[in-house]
Amino acid sequence: MGFETWVREFTENAERRREEPDPPWDEGSPLSRALIRSLQRFQAGEDGDGANLIRKSASAGDPSYLAAVRLFVAEEQNHARLLKQLLLSTGGDVIDGHWTDRVFVAIRRALGLRLELMTLMVAEVVALRYYRSVRDGTADPLLADVGARILTDEQRHVPFHTERLREAWDGRSRPVRAALAAGWWALLLGAVVVVAYGHGAALRLLGVGRLRFIADTATLFRPVVREVLFVPRREVRLTTPTTEAEQPEMASTVRRTRTRLWRWGTILLVIAGLAVALYPPAHFWGPRPYRHPDGLFGVTRGDFEDDILPHYEVSLPCDVDGLRYSNAEDMTGPMGQLYLHFTTSQGCLDRILDGWAAVPAEPSTMAPTDPGFPLPAAAIPGTIGWRFDAPSYQVYRREGDVVTGDVVVVRDGRQLSVYLLARYAY
Repeated sequence: MGFETWVREFTENAERRREEPDPPWDEGSPLSRALIRSLQRFQAGEDGDGANLIRKSASAGDPSYLAAVRLFVAEEQNHARLLKQLLLSTGGDVIDGHWTDRVFVAIRRALGLRLELMTLMVAEVVALRYYRSVRDGTADPLLADVGARILTDEQRHVPFHTERLREAWDGRSRPVRAALAAGWWALLLGAVVVVAYGHGAALRLLGVGRLRFIADTATLFRPVVREVLFVPRREVRLTTPTTEAEQPEMASTVRRTRTRLWRWGTILLVIAGLAVALYPPAHFWGPRPYRHPDGLFGVTRGDFEDDILPHYEVSLPCDVDGLRYSNAEDMTGPMGQLYLHFTTSQGCLDRILDGWAAVPAEPSTMAPTDPGFPLPAAAIPGTIGWRFDAPSYQVYRREGDVVTGDVVVVRDGRQLSVYLLARYAY
């Protein structure tokens, strides 16, 4: 398929969009906060003018390809419009951006056209799995409609970029293509892990676990790598210079390849550093530690502050220290329980309890051995590491239609040691 054919296909799709009515925005119903935050991040990622990609495509010297890229950018902008309207009609709003998108865009802009397209392809493949989850994992007809429309476009974008990349890397030596494949896989795996854990609460609501999302995305990516880098070459090219005139050109090619590999290595190290900083190893198995909110990162890593705390209607509006929470899938999520442990001041505790609508139990002070103590040792999973060995604890309870829970508090030096268990009623 030449790029003239892609121009016709993108043009026909644009005509269909103009003739097809928009989704029924007035039939939108409120979405969960986790889904809204997830859609906001994807909307921010889709929203761009594509000027950098268009400029690089123009320098490639193929008018048909440039025309196809312009039409591709228009489709991406339409995705941003659909997601914006979806958010506005379901009780959400758009955001200016997200750190993941800023890092992704910075990497793309630092590269030439071929490497930018490889980076963009990673986003397209991740989007394939995400929008399939949106289409198939919800009973909300408006959300499913928008997901289906965007997914249909994304299924065309992947072969479009595949054709250009296959043409761009055709004739490269097998070691170079193997190195490119390794770097490409590393970039994909880094990106999909960040998405799986950053959007974990939304994916759970859509019926997809994090590990399944990662595995499915890798399955979609495998044939793309094979098609771009390991299909038979269209023509045989000599890989060894046969004349003295060819030798400088060969040396120049080797230098350019080495420079690209160093550039990719630097990019991958930056991605790995960001992953370790924002998603440290403890993030992947519980309990998870978080630093003081005034520290370097605070309690904003991953989906914790954005998704998990709001899901259980908990807020931490003031200074807490040594925060840990459980990460087991059977304890968090729509049907789960959330375990928090931290130390704080009395004033901060009062604000947290007030925000969570927790009131003193009856009696308000209990020993761990009392029959009414809300967190008996037998009911606490051993992996959480909670121990109640003080003579008595202050006890608070929350009653609600959706979230119920208990809080027990004991003085720990100058601070209060707080144990909070939230239970989702559904």
